Amino acid sequence: MKKKRLLAFLCVGILTFGLAGCEEKGESGEKKEIEVVTEPEFRRFVDMAADQIMGFEEDLDITVTVFSTNEEKREREIQKLQTEIMAGKGPDVYILDTVMENESSSDAALFTNPYKTMQSGVLASLDKYMKEDSYWEDSTYKKELLEAGQYEKRQYIIPFSCDYFVFCKSANGEQMTGTTVEEWIEQAESSQNQELRQAMQAISITAGRWFVPAVDYEAQEVLFEKDRWTELAEAYISLLEQTREDPWIENNPYEISNISHVPGTENKQMQVIPDQNGKKLAAVKAYSAVSMSSSYKKEAYQFLMLFLNDTLEVEREKIDFGTMVRGYIDSEGIPAQKSAIQTQLENSASPELIDGICNTFSEIEGAYFVTQVERDLYSTVGNLQSQIIGGEPIDESQLQQEAAAASEKAWKDYRTQMAE
Repeated sequence: MKKKRLLAFLCVGILTFGLAGCEEKGESGEKKEIEVVTEPEFRRFVDMAADQIMGFEEDLDITVTVFSTNEEKREREIQKLQTEIMAGKGPDVYILDTVMENESSSDAALFTNPYKTMQSGVLASLDKYMKEDSYWEDSTYKKELLEAGQYEKRQYIIPFSCDYFVFCKSANGEQMTGTTVEEWIEQAESSQNQELRQAMQAISITAGRWFVPAVDYEAQEVLFEKDRWTELAEAYISLLEQTREDPWIENNPYEISNISHVPGTENKQMQVIPDQNGKKLAAVKAYSAVSMSSSYKKEAYQFLMLFLNDTLEVEREKIDFGTMVRGYIDSEGIPAQKSAIQTQLENSASPELIDGICNTFSEIEGAYFVTQVERDLYSTVGNLQSQIIGGEPIDESQLQQEAAAASEKAWKDYRTQMAE
């Protein structure tokens, strides 16, 4: 991994701000050394925060470790770090990303299943620090996202950003009226609106999210309902068969998209796509945690919080030095706090579109982490879609068998994940 020892560049003395009340210094007054491990795409913001914080707090020495952009080298780095973590070593702070199921990236993940990571005991509980932090009372953070980072009612992971799917339409377009994704598919199948029917073919990208969270790791129970998932896949197959002869429509006013990929140049009305139980959930994208092995857990927590609160902005404005870290770290996902959505999108989206995104964000009821099983389900339905719209003769019973087999495999994979 690439390591960079960051030197303080602001000669502003010791300011008492976000890290006031830190744990006592080590013997002989040596600096508190904190290592942060992060992703290449987050490096710029993490470097900025480390530089700024060391300018404010002279007793901190922060090292930023960044995974390689080379796939093979990254895998070796992760394997080495995983060994260190299980031996009770490793960095103090993790600032990591999650690959969504419809993204082409196949980067190896440090924590392939954050649920199991929390269960393993390698992460520190952050509850006592959060209780002392007024941010959690005063901020616009979407509290429903926090549950994804909890185990046995303790907070181990703090989501920084999220991702969910929306149905977009023009102001005079047809509204989706159902409360479940199955009802949406049924509406499209019975609709005489060819534009809507064609756009709804893209509901396949939500296939990994039809039943999430799929496992209750505390109760040791698989929640994924394989028969209902199969039925939903069959309903989608029926929709595709009915619409496969429809002429292709250019510039379709309807669209299904990741919320972070909605074009910023058009005003659209958006609806969050529900799962099969009628829930509107988001997948956690960027997130952070503190290592159980850290000697400076409070300082580590306060460092990761720099990407949520406005401490750095306030202090830098005092010395008229501009701003850098602005309440978010992930340029791809949607920030976990409403106030940062405006900041992130102000230069790329219209005020009306930003308001629309904020409105969908307010509807999110909970969150979960994407695992390989969701990616496999997404791929299965995508393959079924390709077979049907490819124009070749199809065997409906064979497609249904493929869907049932994928559902059965997913249930077994979830059970294996839970037991590992």
